[in-house]
Amino acid sequence: TEGAAVSVYIGDDLLGTGSLSGCDLRYTSPPWTESRPSGDVRWQLSGEAVIALGDACKAEDGWVGTEEIEVIETTDDDVPGGCRYRYDVTGSYGGFVEGSDAE
Repeated sequence: TEGAAVSVYIGDDLLGTGSLSGCDLRYTSPPWTESRPSGDVRWQLSGEAVIALGDACKAEDGWVGTEEIEVIETTDDDVPGGCRYRYDVTGSYGGFVEGSDAE
């Protein structure tokens, strides 16, 4: 089933948007371009995590999951398109969940 629509921030900066279903969060960032001397690389991040929203959520550190960064377009010969970098993420959940009817 589809979860509630969410926006994920790091401080005041939008990391991505996605959905929250129970304790499970899935999100995707907007694509961004890194300009390099040898060409431009366009990236996009996607992730999934369990966040500690209550006793039923098993996220010891508050935020436990994985993220993947993909090269979605490149003009840099040193960075092939389609490359993916996957890593584990943990952290503290310091924010809040706001309902769609909240002001």
